[in-house]
Amino acid sequence: RFLAPTLARMRTMDPEMKNASLRLSALSLSLALLTSCATTTVTPTASPAHQAALAQLESGQPREAALALETQAGSLRGAARSQALADAAWGWHLAGDGARAPSLLGQLNSRHLSGASSQRYQLLQAIQAVAANQPAQALTLLGSTAAVHAPLQASWLLTTAVAHQAQGDLFAAAAALSRALPVLDGAQRTQAQADLQRLLARVDDTSLRERSAALAVGDPFYNQAG
Repeated sequence: RFLAPTLARMRTMDPEMKNASLRLSALSLSLALLTSCATTTVTPTASPAHQAALAQLESGQPREAALALETQAGSLRGAARSQALADAAWGWHLAGDGARAPSLLGQLNSRHLSGASSQRYQLLQAIQAVAANQPAQALTLLGSTAAVHAPLQASWLLTTAVAHQAQGDLFAAAAALSRALPVLDGAQRTQAQADLQRLLARVDDTSLRERSAALAVGDPFYNQAG
């Protein structure tokens, strides 16, 4: 359970990402935190009220943001409603409400989601998949981090690491941690680095050599795994 310390100590991170993985462990996620990628459509123009709530979400006030977004969703329709519900669900998740978040996800149309709202939805779905012992589904949901909303990147990568470890792929779990290092700092970065090394120590020499050789040229993980 090497990843548990890294994931449990994310309490001082950037507000939007800090609580997303608090209760992650190396092999499971707390079902209390929640629980196909959403089809991307044009993002509806956010109203000033929605923008204000998102500002709260990203400034460490998830409960207040969730309340505001859920209230707004009650008077909206179509894509705007789904966007507000997805963002409210993420806010409740960050606030630790394991019942309210999934209830909101069940009310939205994922095909209406795009941008950061879609990614919040996908990350919540991936967390639930790992909690339900479905790491392959989680990894499908998470995919690449290339265009992930910056405040979500650490939680995205740490959840990816958990899913890989749940599948028994310690090398891939370590690689995900390596890619999380640039978006972590302080104690979180130090712990992630330590976890990464402990994971690699459990990979047999042949696999370590072969998979390190297969890394892309210039991949910073090569110096850690090689």
